[in-house]
Amino acid sequence: MGTIDDYDALANVVRCNAPDDLMEIYGVAEDIWAHSGCAESVEDIMSLLCKEAITSCFKVEEG
Repeated sequence: MGTIDDYDALANVVRCNAPDDLMEIYGVAEDIWAHSGCAESVEDIMSLLCKEAITSCFKVEEG
């Protein structure tokens, strides 16, 4: 099992690459799946990662 910092570092890889490098995102999702024991599939984790990355990349602050 990874720590929150481990998973945050993996999410940062996705934030920096999404949606440009799907194979890298696949590798991150596969690593999370292999070490987390979660019930989701690698594809489900990829979708969640991309959703988070795209939300983070395109968040516009008003003001």
